[in-house]
Amino acid sequence: MRFILFILLSSFTIFANDLIKEDVTIFEDKSGIMKIYDVINNGLFIPYERKKHNYSGITKSAFWVKVVLKNNSDENEKMVFSFENIFLSNVDFYNGNGEFLGSCGRDFSFSNYFYPFSQAALPMIVTQNSSATYYIKVYSKLSMKLAHHIRSESDFLLYMSNMQSFFAFYYGGILVLIIYNFIFFTYSRKMEFLYYAFFALSILRIMLAKNGIESQYLWFDHPELNGAFIFEAPLIAGIFGLLFTKAFFDTPIHTPRLNRFLNYAIYLNIILFFVIQLDTIRNSGLISISIIIFLFSLLLMSVGAGYLYFVLRNRAGMILLSGWLVLILGSLISLIGYFDIIEYDILAKSMPQVSSFLELLIFSLALAYSYKESHEKLEKKELEISSINQNLQKIVDEKTKELQSEIKYKENLLKELSHRVKNSLQVVSSFISLQNKYCDNEWVKSLLADSNLRIRAMASIHERLIQQDSIDYVDMQSYFETLLEENRCIHNFDKKLDYSIETDNINLLIDQATTIGLLVNEVINNIFKHAFQNVENPKIEIRLIRLEKYMLELHIQDNGCGVENSLLDKQTSLGKKIISSLASQLNADMKITTKNGYGYTLKFKRKY
Repeated sequence: MRFILFILLSSFTIFANDLIKEDVTIFEDKSGIMKIYDVINNGLFIPYERKKHNYSGITKSAFWVKVVLKNNSDENEKMVFSFENIFLSNVDFYNGNGEFLGSCGRDFSFSNYFYPFSQAALPMIVTQNSSATYYIKVYSKLSMKLAHHIRSESDFLLYMSNMQSFFAFYYGGILVLIIYNFIFFTYSRKMEFLYYAFFALSILRIMLAKNGIESQYLWFDHPELNGAFIFEAPLIAGIFGLLFTKAFFDTPIHTPRLNRFLNYAIYLNIILFFVIQLDTIRNSGLISISIIIFLFSLLLMSVGAGYLYFVLRNRAGMILLSGWLVLILGSLISLIGYFDIIEYDILAKSMPQVSSFLELLIFSLALAYSYKESHEKLEKKELEISSINQNLQKIVDEKTKELQSEIKYKENLLKELSHRVKNSLQVVSSFISLQNKYCDNEWVKSLLADSNLRIRAMASIHERLIQQDSIDYVDMQSYFETLLEENRCIHNFDKKLDYSIETDNINLLIDQATTIGLLVNEVINNIFKHAFQNVENPKIEIRLIRLEKYMLELHIQDNGCGVENSLLDKQTSLGKKIISSLASQLNADMKITTKNGYGYTLKFKRKY
């Protein structure tokens, strides 16, 4: 802060030299083509008056300034004549005899300047007790303000040095804030940081042109780049400022009406941006229109900030309102000073820099504060959610434990029930076996044996449920193997049997597994009874495979000779009815093949 005060106070300091008397007169060449000797001899110069001869607008005239310095001291003096206006396009310097001394301005390379500063300045040497006369021709495409200063060279260099220090502090601070906002955008991915960084870049572009820094440091050998995008920069700043306001306030959700006005302002800036690209009107008063539109955009942003603070009671709105008002105030002071409504002193000239820097600093801090506040709220919410999740997890764990206990209890009950059902079926199977032993009728004995196999097939299911951990599903691979082995034992089949069982690791629910088991048992029973009477190498193939969309396919095939006598045909007819009934329970599509033995193929939907 002390550094800034030092620069400002130093900038106010202009050392007077009472021994040097100056006389400045002016002449307007409306044709713009008069030569130096025509001007020297015309005698039409009139006394210069700052308010009268500061042409804020644009004119096609060329202006001639005549400077007469009288040195009343006994020493030679070196004075410096400098224009305040850095937008002068062409400044030609001549001595009193009409000899050309040099040219400078925005249309010339920076190397043409007499001093390493962006202001058009001419050193004027006045010998002791004499006078010196100089002529200056001025032409400008943008602004014809002719306000000037005549200082000693030491005072001029001190003044410009202080201004350079001020600019270094200002532009360094602006760049830091721009980088700061880009870093915050990279970290947070919030668009308001990105929009504001581009807004700050646009302000930086305006200030580089306003202070002549671009021609001094950026492209001093390329004067054609001076003022590039200076017409568009206020519009670009307005666009990104409005986008920042929309993103920061979330206007589409909170203030739809204000959001519409902000959109209209953005469209207006964009339209004017493209209008300015027309070369035929680029040198007109559109720069003033651009600044007015920019101030209008700032006013609209201030309204949004005021609404956020006074209506929505958001503290961030007050900070943003203060920042926008500071920028508007600084721009207005500079603007009315430029038009000589107030004195265009160092305070008025430095207000855009001071106000824009304060505004950028306030907003950067506001964005950081807003992000910090939202981050803290987010962390608080996350802690609350974490606490709620922990409580919910505790409840879930307790309920899970209770459910697991209930499931375990019910599993034990089901296993006990399966155990009793299995025992009951085994008792019934034992009774049938005893009955079969004392029966003399072979046909009846065959029926009892078939019934006993069906009962044992059902009992095998319940036995497996008791032995395995899961009581919901049955392993079909081991189940088919058991059914095959039990049928082989019941029928006393002592031949070498080549069998293949493939189930693709399929486990089925109890009710569907029971139905399939009874069906497979019936088919295997018929195979052992009728298929292998005259077959030397008996084979049985059982396949259960997955098809698309929850479909399964069951295939049972033998290489037997089929059924020949009428008695066996009758028994087989009963078996077919049982198989068909079980297939209907599965809602299966069943096909029977008699090629190379007897085969069943069933396609059905798996239950879950």
